[in-house]
Amino acid sequence: MLKTELEIIKIFRENMLAKESIRGIMKNSGKKSYGTTFEGVKTLLKKEVLCATTQGKSRLCSLNLDNDLTLSYLGFLDAEEAYAKTPAKIVKNIRELAQSIQPDYFTLILTGSYAEGKATEKSGMDVAVIVEDDTDTKKVFNTLKNKGELMIPEAHPCVFKKSELLEMLLNEEMNYGKMMFKNRRIFFGAQNYYRMIRKAIKNGFKGYTALSVINRPAGKPRRSNNLKTFSLNRIRQ
Repeated sequence: MLKTELEIIKIFRENMLAKESIRGIMKNSGKKSYGTTFEGVKTLLKKEVLCATTQGKSRLCSLNLDNDLTLSYLGFLDAEEAYAKTPAKIVKNIRELAQSIQPDYFTLILTGSYAEGKATEKSGMDVAVIVEDDTDTKKVFNTLKNKGELMIPEAHPCVFKKSELLEMLLNEEMNYGKMMFKNRRIFFGAQNYYRMIRKAIKNGFKGYTALSVINRPAGKPRRSNNLKTFSLNRIRQ
């Protein structure tokens, strides 16, 4: 894939619900050539990584999350960013934590101050792990907690089932799932994470919105008293 095409996808990765004209893409990518941007967009449309709709006199492009190739590119960009922007000692700790996780399926995301680029010497390492619904989350959490307590900096894990992440994303109030969506460095399982985001978007997820800030108790997100519940069999596949 050409550099221009990756730069275009990176724009939509930062705002996955965005709809942009070619000139808007050119401006956001810092490109000076309309022709170069046009050819990049044309290639991505041909690959069906982007899709286009007409709005008035404008033709707007957006990510095609129904294409697994799109998810592959997003995963590539996530890995590139995660390893490039994260200190080596944190990457080493992340790998050790990942090796201790037993389920075949999991997504491991660095969150908090290290994901935001605001970590200090006193910062802990916040890690979110997402597993299948039939996984024993308590067992996974205890394993990560015991291993994380011996690390420098200490690792503070949260473990969620896929359905719990979906529930948080669809909840109207701010929560840990939405904060994780805004500031994330995905080291493992990026494509699976974006499949969950795809499902959330199809069911009304509108992306991160700055509503209220929450404090997260160790190992578990705080749930709002008026958290809306719903039957999972109503979620579209």
